[in-house]
Amino acid sequence: MNKWLIVFTVIAIPLIFLAFVFTGCGKVVEEGGTTTTTTSAGGTTTTSVSGGTTTTYLLIKYPAESCTAIQNDPDTVYNSNVLLLIGWDGMGSNEAFIKFDVSTLPALTVIKSAILKIYIEAASTSTTNIDFYNLDNNWSQTSLTWNNKPGITGARIARKTVNLLSDIGTTANIDITPLVQAWVTSSGYANFGIGIINVDAATLNLVSIGSGVPASTHKPILEIRY
Repeated sequence: MNKWLIVFTVIAIPLIFLAFVFTGCGKVVEEGGTTTTTTSAGGTTTTSVSGGTTTTYLLIKYPAESCTAIQNDPDTVYNSNVLLLIGWDGMGSNEAFIKFDVSTLPALTVIKSAILKIYIEAASTSTTNIDFYNLDNNWSQTSLTWNNKPGITGARIARKTVNLLSDIGTTANIDITPLVQAWVTSSGYANFGIGIINVDAATLNLVSIGSGVPASTHKPILEIRY
């Protein structure tokens, strides 16, 4: 084999891999185009589709903040657990809060889709519902407790019916496109994140999902196509 070909193979392939992992944005071409995807070390992936008749960008975000508010321990901050809790645990309610930084999206961007991916770790009942809402106030994971948590506002954004037999250990895809579109266009919704609650109070229906802390192996992900 030509020695220059060997040198190119040894050097270029690792460099291409590193560029994919760390650079942060790239392009994917639809309808006869080419695909390029890049991911930043901070956990943001941007993919663009161009060269055909349309261009689609894919932005992948991990949570900027996440925590649980626990009614039975109303003054304690729970922001370091690998799980977020939703529902009634036998003594009180639990609500989960997730916030994503979408400030890198251009102003007035038209969102084609925004899918929240959550990993369902466990559930304490055969079937229950968890609901996703916009929030009425800003919050920080370093200070949020049950007693100072933001309230929900507006209509329910989405609902996931969790089935103990089929959903545990799987990723649920939650369509929150209208909410993210509202964040980007500032049409009445500031980006205060997402509240996840179970409205069936006083029934043992606790659901746990992966959190956004570094130690979590199943972080929530927001995939935005625009």
